[in-house]
Amino acid sequence: MAHHDHYVDGEYYPSVTTILAGRPKPWLDKWREKWGVLADRKLQCANAVGTVFHWYAEHLAQGDEMLEPGNRRLLGMVRRFDEWVAASGVKVKEVELHVVSKEHKYAGTFDAVGTLPGSRALVLFDWKTSAGIYPDMELQLAAYAQAYKEQT
Repeated sequence: MAHHDHYVDGEYYPSVTTILAGRPKPWLDKWREKWGVLADRKLQCANAVGTVFHWYAEHLAQGDEMLEPGNRRLLGMVRRFDEWVAASGVKVKEVELHVVSKEHKYAGTFDAVGTLPGSRALVLFDWKTSAGIYPDMELQLAAYAQAYKEQT
């Protein structure tokens, strides 16, 4: 999914990802060093896979029946996600939620909100396809949660 900046009542509200893009990412710098001239191409491919995966995840999380993707890497990711949805018992309430924090002047879109078995508490989801978990991910979810709280 593309990330967009927003205007609210004529005022510029950057996206959460735009704000976080300015933070140093030493793990990304190391990865770019490792791959050199191939890094940009690998990022393009990863972004393409991520976009298709998010489309599958959105539908699978809502219980839609889907044809399996032909790409072997994507197939494994989609199967694991579908298994997680079934095993976790997650109940998705909404997908692709656009939120705005008027208090902190930013906007963003996260993947889903729902509940886990035995709880009425809402859980925000932002599906990730990276090979690791990075510090900005928790900041991103916290920002989405704050904006979601303001709106609801």
